Amino acid sequence: RGTFVRRADFSSAIARFFRVTDAAGRPMRPRALILSLRKRPAPPEARAALGLKSGTNAIEIRRQRLINGTPILGETIWLDAKRFAPLVTIAPTDFGDLLYPVYERACGAIVASARETLRFGGLGAAEADLLGDAPGLPIVIIDRLAFGRDERVLEFRRAVGPADRFAYSIDIR
Repeated sequence: RGTFVRRADFSSAIARFFRVTDAAGRPMRPRALILSLRKRPAPPEARAALGLKSGTNAIEIRRQRLINGTPILGETIWLDAKRFAPLVTIAPTDFGDLLYPVYERACGAIVASARETLRFGGLGAAEADLLGDAPGLPIVIIDRLAFGRDERVLEFRRAVGPADRFAYSIDIR
């Protein structure tokens, strides 16, 4: 009886916010490799999404998502440096494959929902190291805003992946 707050269940978070399948449509679980984690000024798009003032430092996480050791996505993630300050004390190898449980455990920040926008373009020099491919490669660009329970933006994420390995699927009911 009464009102209960259910804790977030991250066992299915990878399927909730990110789906990877093989050619036959079977789910695959990508591994994550953090390449860098540092404080620095956020670019204008990330700063605006996070509601940060110009010149304010943010936390930038650059990581790869890999299947069988091959990068399938390169991600650049931006977070408010004040709210997520404890993250800079965690070794990159201690993050695991899912970031949202780390956000909750270390910072008390619970991701309740996310919105993604997809577009296509060419791989830029800044992201080429994330995929290990040459600039100019056709890519999918996935911008994600992750929201807390209060509907405030917690995270701005830009993921890029080779367009020839990307498919979009949705069930409309």
